Amino acid sequence: MQIAETVNNKSDFKAYVVASPVYLTFTNGVVYIKTTLKMIGEPLSTAVLNFQGLQSSSNMLSALGLLMNYDLNILFIKCEVGDVYDDSTKTCDTCVAGTYSFDEPYNGARCYQCESEQETCLGGSKIAPKPGYWRYDITKASVLECPASEACMGGLVDDVYYPEGLCDFPYEGNLCNKCAPNYAKFGCNYLWLRRVINF
Repeated sequence: MQIAETVNNKSDFKAYVVASPVYLTFTNGVVYIKTTLKMIGEPLSTAVLNFQGLQSSSNMLSALGLLMNYDLNILFIKCEVGDVYDDSTKTCDTCVAGTYSFDEPYNGARCYQCESEQETCLGGSKIAPKPGYWRYDITKASVLECPASEACMGGLVDDVYYPEGLCDFPYEGNLCNKCAPNYAKFGCNYLWLRRVINF
């Protein structure tokens, strides 16, 4: 199968095909592409990939040598918060693990080192508070210490990312400083409230 790319008058467009062959499967109007294909394009530009090749060997039409011709339209997404736009390569570069950015990607954004011992920077704009800490604003890097450190499990629990941090049950709310329903605060402990009604 051959792949040819055409672009909407973008002379600085780059496209790379890093593996072949390419297999296309059509099911209920949906095309599935099985290959490793890497394309790099200027954000918000468009491209058209043209796939050409013989029909599948399981198709009787392939015996007649009929050629398949399919155009795939591509829109390159814009850079997101956590990316830095590189004007020289026209690409969005995501901040790597250990760094972060909340800057607007196109206005001189840069990646900042994660220097606080109370948080873990996962790359992009993802910052996970460590156990005992909580984030009050997910658009900022700062974290706060929880009044009850055992209540705050951190922002990375069992490899699942929680931007503000996860509260251990039965804690909830800001800084994990509230009781879940049917629980009450007694000193630093949470006790189950049992309602006993005698008639």
